[in-house]
Amino acid sequence: MKTKKALIICLLTAGITLWGCKEDPYINAPGDNGQNLGDREMVDITDDASGLNVPANAITVKEALDICRTLGSGKTSAETYYIKGVVCRIQTLPGTTCECYIGDNIFAPIPDQLYCYRIKGLGNKDFESSDQIKVGNVVVVCAKLTVYNGTSETAYNTGYLYSTTWKEPVIETIGQGTFESPYTIGDLIKLGTRKEQSAYVQGYIIGANETQDSLTVTSLKTSAPFKANNIVLADKPGETDIAQMAPIQFPVGKVRNGVNLKDHPEHLGQLVLLYGKRTEYMGITGIKDVSYVKIGDEEFGTRPE
Repeated sequence: MKTKKALIICLLTAGITLWGCKEDPYINAPGDNGQNLGDREMVDITDDASGLNVPANAITVKEALDICRTLGSGKTSAETYYIKGVVCRIQTLPGTTCECYIGDNIFAPIPDQLYCYRIKGLGNKDFESSDQIKVGNVVVVCAKLTVYNGTSETAYNTGYLYSTTWKEPVIETIGQGTFESPYTIGDLIKLGTRKEQSAYVQGYIIGANETQDSLTVTSLKTSAPFKANNIVLADKPGETDIAQMAPIQFPVGKVRNGVNLKDHPEHLGQLVLLYGKRTEYMGITGIKDVSYVKIGDEEFGTRPE
């Protein structure tokens, strides 16, 4: 008898557990922004968005959020709205649907962003590729509005991408990334890691970073002796602001052997021209895969054609 009772209790407990784990179609977890705002230009919905089809009755994200506030928690609008905004961040990359946040400009604070929950692609169809929606897109989302657990969002199974256009950020730089006109470190930081690119970069050797994790005031070594094989560049010799620096990683070989500060402390403070791939390094924008370096009249590696 006790065995039967124990079995029944176990089955009931398992049933409750399984029921509790059933996917809630409205669940959401916005989390952090997770994207580098420094990589973006100011995109506002008042900008010309050539090719964007905007219904005359389209509302702004602010207006959509105001409607959500009047609805109250757990309520869904009877009306379907066309909401125009800029994609600020993408929560879930497009599969059949996408989860993203839109604002009235790309730098809209998180409280001023509308959560577009599981919206479909153009024509209310499944997304065909991730290219249909990207951070920086000016979009019109068609959906009903709701408030779920305090989050203003588009109602589940009602939203889709009505219209979209991609505005490629135009980032002004001093250099062009060529041998004759290399990028400055300021250019490098401004360009960020949105699009990895191999290019020429020029800057002064500030020191070396003693760890591979991140570049900090305490990890940056600016005087001999040096232990690390990397170098850190800035536009000004003697720069002390970490935010104005970029770390450089050398592959094993002649370039590293000829340039690193551990073996060549005399290079400290020198102006260096190098060719490598702009990418994330030590948690910030840096250069990897360096294949060519020029310090004064001395060259290391092979200059790309």
